[in-house]
Amino acid sequence: MIKKSLPLLLLLGVLGTPLLFQVVPLEIIKLKVFDAYVPEKEPSGYFSILNITEEDIAREGGYPLPRQRLAEIQVDLLNNGAIGVGWVMAFPQPDRLGGDPVFAETLAYAPSVLAMFENDSGDYPPTTGTVIMGE
Repeated sequence: MIKKSLPLLLLLGVLGTPLLFQVVPLEIIKLKVFDAYVPEKEPSGYFSILNITEEDIAREGGYPLPRQRLAEIQVDLLNNGAIGVGWVMAFPQPDRLGGDPVFAETLAYAPSVLAMFENDSGDYPPTTGTVIMGE
């Protein structure tokens, strides 16, 4: 009786080992299965990437750009059909010209994504969704 169940136990052990160690092929299979259950949405066509160049910064008077001007850019993008705006720049200090309240108000008009630096204090603003990259 033990000899008959030995191959089955060995097979279960071999198949179960990757579950303990989270090997890459198993992780790929899990992600593919997950992707199969997530419904695909048709692209809206309203995703825009804003590229702020060195010339733009010089024309605007230098870096950092005043938050009042960033608020205007946000409103312009939304008025021209963007469904949300992602800012690939950090805002670690308050605006030197006091434009933070206006910028914060315009960020609330539509979905907005802001880059943030990780810190040890755990002080993060409230979010709807959070993406953390890396460990």
